[in-house]
Amino acid sequence: MATPDQAQKQKSKKIARKIAKQYQSKDFKYPETWDPSDAKDFRAIRERMFAKREKLRWKEIDITASTDPKNNTGDKGKAPVAKEPVHPDDKFTDEGDLLEDALQDAVKQEQFWLWVHAEDEKIRMAPEVGTAEDYIRALSETNYADDASFKKLRQRQSAYFCPSIPIGTHEDYRYAVSPCLAVMEPDDAIVFYDDPRKFAREGVIGINIPSGNRIKYTDLKQETWIRRGGSDGSNGSSFSDSSIESMVVQGNSLTGFVCLQIGQVHAVAAKHWSDSDDVPWKETDWVMVVVINDDGNPGSVWLLQDFEPMIKDTNDTYIIEQSDTSEWGYFQHQLDMRPHPQQRAGVKIAHHVSDLSENFQWTMDEYFTTKYEIVRAVIAVRELDRSSVIVRQLGKPKENRSMGWSLTSGSTVDRSTPDISSLNIWDTN
Repeated sequence: MATPDQAQKQKSKKIARKIAKQYQSKDFKYPETWDPSDAKDFRAIRERMFAKREKLRWKEIDITASTDPKNNTGDKGKAPVAKEPVHPDDKFTDEGDLLEDALQDAVKQEQFWLWVHAEDEKIRMAPEVGTAEDYIRALSETNYADDASFKKLRQRQSAYFCPSIPIGTHEDYRYAVSPCLAVMEPDDAIVFYDDPRKFAREGVIGINIPSGNRIKYTDLKQETWIRRGGSDGSNGSSFSDSSIESMVVQGNSLTGFVCLQIGQVHAVAAKHWSDSDDVPWKETDWVMVVVINDDGNPGSVWLLQDFEPMIKDTNDTYIIEQSDTSEWGYFQHQLDMRPHPQQRAGVKIAHHVSDLSENFQWTMDEYFTTKYEIVRAVIAVRELDRSSVIVRQLGKPKENRSMGWSLTSGSTVDRSTPDISSLNIWDTN
C-alpha cells in the first residue's frame, strides 16, 4: 500500500500528464486574456507558491547547515527536536506541483501566467518622477495596510534615484534619502514560514529591542516619569487575534515597532550643499523608516543603524557587532569626536512624515542604544469585524501551551509614537 507521500507523487504525475495532453491537443489555443473574476483565486495561488518556494529555500539552508561537518557537534544527550507543524501544501514537491494541482487545466494555467505578467508589469511601470514634496506627500497619505494604496506608493518609490528626497538638517549637515524597496531583511533562521497569517508586503519589517532595553526619551521629565513606573506606553485597550491561537506576536511599544523601510540616508556638510546635481553626498549606514500605526497609517519617522551594510562597490555585506564601538551609531558631526559620544541604534527624527523637508530640524527626542533584531511583520486579524493590524512575528508557537492575548495602545507626550503598544503574552495555566 502506497504511503501518503507516494500517493501524492502519483497524483501529481497523473495531473501533469493530463495537462501535457491538453497542450498537445490540436484544439488547444493560447488565451489572450483572463477572466477578471479569477484574479482573486490567482492571487491566492501566487501567494501559496511564494510561501512554498520560501519554505523550500529555508529548508535547503537548514539542511546545508546541518550536514556541514563544522556544525556537527554530535547528538548525544540532546532532546529530540519537535516536528514542524504540517501545512496542507507540504504534500507538494515544489510550487510547480502546487500550481498544477490548483489549476488542472492548460488554458487556466496560461491565463494565470498572463495575470502574473500583468501584475508584475504594473509594478515595473514607474510613474513620472515628481518633486520631493510629491514623494513626501505620497508617504504621508498612504495606508500601508491597504494593498491598492501601498502599490501606488511602491510605483512612485521606484521612480526616484539616489539621493533625491531631502529629509532635514542636523548639526550643520543636510540629509536626504534614496528610496529603495528593501535595505534590511530578517534572518531566515528566525522566520516562522508556517505562520497561517499573511506576511506583510516587501519592505515592511518588525524591529525588536532586546529584553531589558527600550526606547528612551531626551526629555528628562518624560524619561524620569517612565523610569518611576508612570507609564509603560499603554492605556489598557485590548483585542484578540482571531487568526491564530498560540503565536507570539507584538505590535508597537517601547520595545520596538513595525515599519516600512524608505531607503538609505545620505549626508553632506551644509557648506557644500547647493541646488545643483553635483552635491558631494556621502552614503551613511542609516536607514530611514516610517512606523506603521495600528490603523495602517504612517506614524513617526526613525533612522535605524544598518548593522549589515553593503561593502562599497560590491554586492557583499559585513556584520557590525555591538562591541564595535567605533563602527556604528554616530552621525556625521560625531565621527571625529573624542571621546566618542553615546552610540544610538535608532533615533526618531520627526513626529510625522509630512514634517520632512529640506530645512526641517530633526526632533531627535526618542532613541535606543542597543543593537536590535529584525523580524518578519505579519497581518493579524482582529475580532469584532475590526480592521487587520500589522504586528511583529516573534518566533514559533510553543506546543501544548495556551496563551492569553492583549493589545494595548500607546502614546507619548506629543502623541507621535504609534497608537499600539504591544500584543502581550502571558501563561493562562
